[in-house]
Amino acid sequence: MMGERGKTVILILLVGFSVVQTGLLWYGFRPPPVLTLTPPPGPAQLKEEKETIELLAPTRALLSLGEGDFAPLYPNSPLFQGAWEKIAAGLKKKETWLQRDWEPLPHTPDLDIPGTYQWDFPLALSLDQWRDLLLPEAGPATASPNLAQLVLAPDQGTYVHDGEGNYYPWELGVELPLPGDRDGAPPGDGDTAVAHGD
Repeated sequence: MMGERGKTVILILLVGFSVVQTGLLWYGFRPPPVLTLTPPPGPAQLKEEKETIELLAPTRALLSLGEGDFAPLYPNSPLFQGAWEKIAAGLKKKETWLQRDWEPLPHTPDLDIPGTYQWDFPLALSLDQWRDLLLPEAGPATASPNLAQLVLAPDQGTYVHDGEGNYYPWELGVELPLPGDRDGAPPGDGDTAVAHGD
């Protein structure tokens, strides 16, 4: 009979053989490939960075159809995209930021007027922060409200909703497309179903 030493030697040989076989299965008989990091010829192609305005874009808009009906619009909607492009262009103009005094309206604007847009923003940044991000040279900061929602009513004006129930008039000077306009998409084109208000 084999002694304890013989069994130990055989066990060590079997374990060693197992380790070698496992290594061959993992890595094969060839040495692992060597990575060479050489820059590609010509100028580097970098992905285009997103503009700040795109990062701050609203996540949804409600378009009033009148009589308590609203059409929710999302970024994949042609009407949403066309309207937001006009707002973004207005936000990049220096004259948009000339307003200095922010007084809340004594009442809530009528959000049921057909063609009224309500834009919901993911971050309720103050208008001063928006101005500093978009036009850092626009001048000193003022005490401005947060922009949680932007309301644009046809022939009624533009309002900033601070998320706390206050609406502030703003001279944004942007006219938005309506469903069926040449600039806008026809009703329901890429948009979701109509939502009924309370």
